[in-house]
Amino acid sequence: MLALPDAAAFAPRRLLAALADRGLGRVLIEGGGVTVSRFLRARALDRLYVTVAPVLLGDGVPGLRFPGTPVMRDALRPPLRRALLGEDTLFELDLRTAASGP
Repeated sequence: MLALPDAAAFAPRRLLAALADRGLGRVLIEGGGVTVSRFLRARALDRLYVTVAPVLLGDGVPGLRFPGTPVMRDALRPPLRRALLGEDTLFELDLRTAASGP
C-alpha cells in the first residue's frame, strides 16, 4: 500500500511522479467529477474516458470542471474514439495530441 506523505502529495503531477518512482508508468485514475477534474486541470491526463448514458437526472452534481473557454470555436476538441456499451456510449479522448489544453 502506498501512503501519501502529506496532503500536498495529492497534487496530480506530484502523485503521478511518486507512482512512477515506484515503477508505475501507467495509472488509471478512476473517480468522480472532482477527482478527474483535478487531473484534467493539472494537464496530468493522457486519455480521458467519458461514458454517456441515456438517463436524464435533472440538476445534480456537476461532472467535469476546468477553466475552459465559453466560446465554442475555441473549445478543446481532442481526437476521439467511440464505442457502444449496451445503451451507453464510451468516448475515449486523446489529450496527448490535443492542440491546446483546458
